[in-house]
Amino acid sequence: MVAELIRRLANSLVFMALLFLFLIATLYFVANTGEHLDSFGRSYQWLIYGTAIVMGLIGILILSSVWRLVVDLRRNVSGSRLTLKLVIMLVVMALLPMTLVYSFSVKFLRSNIDSWFDVEVERALDDALGLSRDALTVYMRTRQKTTAAIAQRLSDTPVELAIVVLNDIGSDSEASELTLIGPDNRVIATTAFADLVSVAPERPAGDLIVRARNGRPYLSIDPADDGDLQVRSVMPVFSSDPANAPAVLYATYPVPRSSSQLAASVQESFRNYRQLAYLRAPLKQSSIATLTLSVFLSLMMAVWVAIYAARRLMVPVHDLVEGTRLVSQGDYSTRLTTSGRDELGYLVQSFNDMTDKIEAARANAASSQAQAEDQRAYLELVLSRISTGVITIDENHSVKTSNASAEKILQATPEYIRTINVDSIETIDNEFVRQFFTSVQSVVASGHDDWSLELELAAESDRIPVMCRGSTIKSGAEIHAGHVLVFDDISDVVAAQRNAAWSEVARRLAHEIKNPLTPIQLSAERLQHKYARKLHGDDASTLMKLTKTIVTQVEAMKSMVKAFADYANSPHVDFKSTNLNELVTETCWLYREGDERDAIVLDLDPATPLISSDPTRVRQVLHNVIKNAFETVGGADVRKLWIITRSQPRSDMACVQMVFEDNGPGFPPELLDRLFEPYVTSKNKGTGLGLAIVKKIVEEHGGVVHAENIVEQQSDGETVVAGGRLLVSIPAYVQRAVNSDTTLPATKSIKHKGDAEHSARNRPDFHGDAA
Repeated sequence: MVAELIRRLANSLVFMALLFLFLIATLYFVANTGEHLDSFGRSYQWLIYGTAIVMGLIGILILSSVWRLVVDLRRNVSGSRLTLKLVIMLVVMALLPMTLVYSFSVKFLRSNIDSWFDVEVERALDDALGLSRDALTVYMRTRQKTTAAIAQRLSDTPVELAIVVLNDIGSDSEASELTLIGPDNRVIATTAFADLVSVAPERPAGDLIVRARNGRPYLSIDPADDGDLQVRSVMPVFSSDPANAPAVLYATYPVPRSSSQLAASVQESFRNYRQLAYLRAPLKQSSIATLTLSVFLSLMMAVWVAIYAARRLMVPVHDLVEGTRLVSQGDYSTRLTTSGRDELGYLVQSFNDMTDKIEAARANAASSQAQAEDQRAYLELVLSRISTGVITIDENHSVKTSNASAEKILQATPEYIRTINVDSIETIDNEFVRQFFTSVQSVVASGHDDWSLELELAAESDRIPVMCRGSTIKSGAEIHAGHVLVFDDISDVVAAQRNAAWSEVARRLAHEIKNPLTPIQLSAERLQHKYARKLHGDDASTLMKLTKTIVTQVEAMKSMVKAFADYANSPHVDFKSTNLNELVTETCWLYREGDERDAIVLDLDPATPLISSDPTRVRQVLHNVIKNAFETVGGADVRKLWIITRSQPRSDMACVQMVFEDNGPGFPPELLDRLFEPYVTSKNKGTGLGLAIVKKIVEEHGGVVHAENIVEQQSDGETVVAGGRLLVSIPAYVQRAVNSDTTLPATKSIKHKGDAEHSARNRPDFHGDAA
C-alpha cells in the first residue's frame, strides 16, 4: 500500500512540481535572508530544516523511481534498458555543467565575500565616523556657549520681563525652543522658534534640573520628533542675590539637516560593516550552503525530469516492443495508442497500419486456407466414399496419398502405403502391395501421360482382379509433378460377366437340349410299347432295360435343362411382406419324413421383423440350401443342420439374417471365393447351380449371401473345420407409397460381416426344435 502510494506520488507531475516550487521558494527566502542581517539568525535555521525535509521527501520519491527502474531491468521489461541509458545520459548532461558552475560559483563567493572586508575601507569608515563625531561635538560646544550667554543675560531679569528677554535673545540664537524654569520648578517663560511646536513646552527630566541647580550643566545630541538631530542644553541661571535659588534654562538647537543625514549615514554604514564583519564566516557558509542546495535541487530536478521524461518518451517504445512481441506470437489484432504527432507517433501509426495490413493479409490467407482445407476435406470425403482406389505418387516416385478404397483393395494400412517408393519395391513384404506396384513400376517409369492395365492380385486363396489407370500430374510450364493411380476391384464386374456368360450358355443349352429330349423320350416309350410283346426272354429284358435307361436319362437331362432355365431366366418377382419365421417353419415341415426328420434344428427369433420378398423364390433358396447341406454332410454319422433367424440392425437399414450351419466337412478353401459361381461344386454329382441360384435370388431381393467354414480349436491348440456356415441377409419390410397394394423391397446392397461367433451350436441359450 505504501509502496504503491510512493510510486504514484513519484509519477505525479503536479505533486512533484509543487515540491520543487516549494524548494525554489525556500531557497529564494534563504538567499534573501542574507540581505537582512537582523533576521538572519532567526529564520535561517527553519528554512534549512524545511528545505532538508522536502529534499529528503523528493530524494525518497526519486530513489523509488530508480528502484522501480532497477526492478524493470531485472524483470527484462521491454524498454527498461533504453530508459536507463536515456536517464544516465540526461543526468550526465545536466551534472557536468552544474558541477562546473558550482565549482566556479563557490570560488567566486569565497573571494567576493572576503573582498568585502578591507583594512583601508574599515579605516576610512572609522575616520569618517570620527570626523562626523568631532563636527557634532564642536556644534554642541558652540550651542552650549550660546545657552550660557543667554543664562547670563537672564540672571538679573525680573520675572515679568523674562518672556520678553527670551523672545529677543532667542531670535538671534538659532534656538528652536527656550524654556525658563523657576526655583519652584514652574515654567516662568518659554518661547519656540520652530515651525511646528507642541502645545505644552518640553521640560527636561527632573534629575537634569537638579543637576543644573547644583552647578553641573547638561549637554546632549538626540533625535528629534521629525527624525533629525537636535542639541539639548540645560544650564543654571544664577541670581545676583545669593539668597535666591537658581533658575534653570532649557534650550534645544536643531542640527543642520545635511549634517544630521551625513552623520546618520556614516553611523549606519559603520554599524552594518561591523555586523558583516561579525557574520563573515556564517555568511560565507550560508551562501555556499544555499548554492549547494540549489545545485542539489537542480540535480534532483534533473534526475526526476530525466526519469519522468524517459518514461514518457519510452511509453511509445515500450508499446512498440510489446506490440512487436504480440505480433511475433501471432496476435495480429494488436493496436497501439497514438501518443502524438511527432516521429514516435508516426512510428506507432505506421505499426498500426502494418498490423492492419498483416491482419487483413492473414484473414485472406486464413480464408484461402480454410477454402483450401474445405476443398481438401471435401476431396478426401469424396475419395473416402468412392469405391475406386486412388494413390498419388510424387516426382520422386514416393507414395504421397491414398484413400480408404485403395487401402481396402491392397489390404494395407495408410501408413504402410505412404512409406512405399515405387523404385524400391523389393523391400515390400505385403504380397498384394508388392504385386500391385511391381505391375505399375514399369509404366510409371516410362513417363507416359496416360495408361491403363489389368492385373490380378493373388495371395494364398485370395484373388482380386484389378483394373488400374494412371495419369501424369503436371504443374505449370509442363513440369512433371508426379502420378495419380486410379484402380478398381473388378471382382463384381468379372463375376457379373461370368454370370452373364453362364446365363447365356445355360439359356442356349436349355434351348438346344430341351427340344430333342421329348422326341427321344417318346421314341423310347414307343419302342418299349411296340416291341415288348414281340420279344421274349433276354431280348425283352434287354429292351426294357435299355428303354428305361433312355427314359431315366431323359428325365435327368430335363431336370438339368430346368436348372439351366431357372438360372438363365429372370422371372418377375412379386414382393410382399413375409414372415420369414413362418416361411422357414413351413418349408422345413416338408422334411419331417425320412432321414431328415431329426436333422434340422430351428432357432427362430420371435422379434425378427417382416421381410419384403417373393415367398416362392425364398422357398427355392431354402430348398436349395437344405438340399446342398444334406448332400454335403451325407457321410456324417449324425447329420445336423441348424437354421437361425435374427434381426440385424444397421445404421443405414434394418435387415433379417438367416444362418445355415451344418456339421459336415465344410467348404474347400480353394472354392470359397468361387462357391457361388455356376458349375463350381465339390460334389461328385450335380450341376453346381444350386448355390448360384441362391445367390441370384438373394441379390434379386437386395440382399447378400456369404459362405465360410466353422473353425473350432481343439484341446491341443490345433484348429479343425467343424462344418460350413451360410449367411443370408435380406432387407426388412419397408412400406412405400407407390400403390396402395404394392410393397417394394429395399434395393440397397448389403455388405455382410462375419458372424462365426454367433454359431448356434455354441450358444448356451440355444433351444431349437427338430423339424
